[in-house]
This record gives sequence, C-alpha cells and structure tokens, in this order.
Amino acid sequence: MSRPLRSAAKAAFVSAALCAVMFLPYAPGAHDAFAVAASSAAQLSAFVAAPLAPLGAAWLLLDLLAKPRGAAKPRTPFAAAGAAILTLAVVAGVLAAANGIGSYRGSALFAILLSLVYVVILFTKLIPIIKNIKRNDSKTLSPIPVYMILIPVLTLAARFAFIGPLSEYARNTAITNAQPLI
Repeated sequence: MSRPLRSAAKAAFVSAALCAVMFLPYAPGAHDAFAVAASSAAQLSAFVAAPLAPLGAAWLLLDLLAKPRGAAKPRTPFAAAGAAILTLAVVAGVLAAANGIGSYRGSALFAILLSLVYVVILFTKLIPIIKNIKRNDSKTLSPIPVYMILIPVLTLAARFAFIGPLSEYARNTAITNAQPLI
C-alpha cells in the first residue's frame, strides 16, 4: 500500500473512532454521563479542527506542485502552523473531555490533573515530531495534510448525516419504553 493511501486509511480509522465516540450516547441502554461528555468532546474536536481542512489542502497542493520538479519541498512554515493549530484543536477537545470526566467523577481537581498530564505527554511527543518535520525536506509527500483534510471532513460529514436520525431513534425508543409508565 502506498504512503498516501496508508495515510488516508489511518485518517479514516481515526475518523471512525471519533464517530463511534460521538454516537455513543445514542446507543441503547441507560443514560451514561461519561458517554455524553465524550461525545461532546469528540464533536467539539471535530468543529475546532474544521479550519484545518483548507490549510491541509493548501499544504498538499504545494507538496504536489513541488514534487514533479524534483526539488526538496520547504515544509517548515506549513508544518509549524499546521502542528500549532492541530495541537490547539486536540488540546481543546481533550480539555473538554477531561472537564466532562472530572464532572462525571465529581472532582474538578481530577479534571485539571488529567488535562495537565495529557498536555505534558502531548508536548513531549509533539516537539520532537515538529523538529523532525523541519529537518526532513525529502521528496516524499507528507501524510500530515492528508490527516488535516480527511479527519475533520469525514467526522463532520458523519455527524451531520447521522446525528438527526440517531436523535430521532433515541427519542422514539424512550417514548416507546415510557408508554407503560404513562
């Protein structure tokens, strides 16, 4: 499998995982506050990451235009800007999730500590990746713009396509289950 195709498959997998978390509150069963918080965090992450799609498209276009000439592509400005925006989107989503988890557990301190641990892990992994991107001026296409385009687009498309029917299904199921009580 070629590198761009492998990157697209990974992006589709991440988007499917986000969609599974997003649609979790609509699954049959009792109310689950954690599922609602996780769904809210996944939806927030998708909306916050939506502006990455045009940036990723521009980056991919520049990479594709530079490839036939055989010249090394200067990715530094796009890599730094994309990584910074992506980091903010991911941190916002995780902080929202941590806040939801902390509220679910009844402890704001737990939410703050969970957020802090996540941010430390994120930056200890992200900074070496950004430095490696800056140094790597190879002639291969970077997978980052593919992720920046596909993950928000696929996740938001699934959200807009399925959230209405799932809400209606959940509402109808609740009404049907409540009929004997009324």
